[in-house]
Amino acid sequence: MNELIDLPLFNHPEPLTEAAIAEADKHASEAWKLAALDVVRRVASRNEYFTGDDVWDAIDADESMPLAYHAPGALGGVMRRARTEGLMELVGGKYVESRRPTMHRKPMRVWRSKLTEAD
Repeated sequence: MNELIDLPLFNHPEPLTEAAIAEADKHASEAWKLAALDVVRRVASRNEYFTGDDVWDAIDADESMPLAYHAPGALGGVMRRARTEGLMELVGGKYVESRRPTMHRKPMRVWRSKLTEAD
């Protein structure tokens, strides 16, 4: 994982970001969202800390992933569901720069797995 960045200003997503995530989630296929949630579960079971980049890397490497999704923002809805299901929690105010070229080094939230605690 890249070096942590402390950005308390960004702790609360903008309403437009929330709306964009909701819209992408609404248009993503159910099969893709369920498969992506399984990938989040795998990443969380193997890593104490992780980001959406780690999940995307695992999705890209998973040959069984359904190909159909409408927007990269669809992962935001999956990550929220994973948090609601208790798989992970935010590391407050901690971000790393995305390593995905399409993200242009955008700050990415850091998540702490709740699945690795029993290990």
